[in-house]
Amino acid sequence: MENYDSSIKPKGLKTTPSFYISIFAVSLMVLFLRNPAAFIHPQFWAEDGKVWYAEAYNQGPVLTLFKYHIDYFQTISRMAASLAQAVPLALAPLVFILVSAVIQALPVLFLFSKRFEKLMPNFYVKILLAAIYLLLPNTAEARISLTYAQWFLAILACMIIFGDAAKNLKQKIFDFAVLVLAGLSGPYIIFLSPIAFLQWLKFKDKWRLVLFAVAVCCSFIQIAFIALLSHGGRVYPQLGVNLRLFFAILNRQVFVAAIIGQRGYLWVAGHVAWQLWLFAATTILGLLLTAYALWKAGFEQKLFIIFGLLIFCASLFSPSVSDFSKPAWKVLYLANTGIRYWLIPMLAFVTILFFNAKKGTPIFLRSASILLLATMIIGIVADFNQNIYVDMHFSQYVQTFKTAPDGAKITIPINPPGWSMELIKH
Repeated sequence: MENYDSSIKPKGLKTTPSFYISIFAVSLMVLFLRNPAAFIHPQFWAEDGKVWYAEAYNQGPVLTLFKYHIDYFQTISRMAASLAQAVPLALAPLVFILVSAVIQALPVLFLFSKRFEKLMPNFYVKILLAAIYLLLPNTAEARISLTYAQWFLAILACMIIFGDAAKNLKQKIFDFAVLVLAGLSGPYIIFLSPIAFLQWLKFKDKWRLVLFAVAVCCSFIQIAFIALLSHGGRVYPQLGVNLRLFFAILNRQVFVAAIIGQRGYLWVAGHVAWQLWLFAATTILGLLLTAYALWKAGFEQKLFIIFGLLIFCASLFSPSVSDFSKPAWKVLYLANTGIRYWLIPMLAFVTILFFNAKKGTPIFLRSASILLLATMIIGIVADFNQNIYVDMHFSQYVQTFKTAPDGAKITIPINPPGWSMELIKH
């Protein structure tokens, strides 16, 4: 793999509106192919139905926009639920899926924009990064739920902070809207605020100062609700803090899952006799690659790696897990658990591999990075199918809801199994 710091793009390529439309369409197509059932037979998933849609319907689409959930605001989910009130119940899950898919596709568009040209000038590397982002293993739960769209908004907000500063009114409106929406849709803005400050300190650009101010304001709002007003809404199980388990989770859910996926990991765990030695080696290798990138990488890439590390640590020390019978860290180690928590750390690890695959990296680290990037095809293929829906016969319950008298309370089972939503017909 060659050094890709210089600008390389196909001859005659023009970033016209049709180019961006094509990029957007391809991104949506990839998301569709990974989980066609979510688009063809949409159903609510977890909080999407139980909290966001049910509360918007029962309490009113305007009032619920200003409600926080458990510990912090999740505005994007509230907005989509309010938007979904404009369509029949049968179409409401599709609204959620479409909003989620659009949000997931936006980082790809920004990656190919001129504002990311200086940071990533090589067009072909952009294609590889976009493909890995869309096909990343170990992301099934995060891909099909609007509840987890906040993580993709955090990625887009981070890219805005790293990219060239907005130069015109349209760009500034876009930046402001995304940063406010991301900032009021999850706690990640707390970690992005110091990054925004360091970016402003580096460039001393007025618009970057505005972004920093927006990030600080959103952070203050989220922190205020987390610390003062949530009244312990989230139940914290016993964490089970353990250094060995820390590295085990990091290796399984980030290093290994990003390369061979959860299905690949489970296959290795069930078929390879010397798996303990293999996983110990991948842990050491992942830490070496991370340490070297933190030492030698560019300013923005170092910040993104640190952002991923902060997200990983925060997720471990403030997780939301459904199994309270055992320490949280033992639950988080299990397959397909807390998938949303590993999204940004896995992407950070992918950028670490790309950095170490460049010329000038010590031959061992460079060879290992190239090999791991090539091996990602295993994880991409193994975890490509992300259909984790169970048919809950949603359409039948929609008919029941239609014929119910006003004031009737209708309970509708939703995914994952065991969840349900309650609507009071009006």
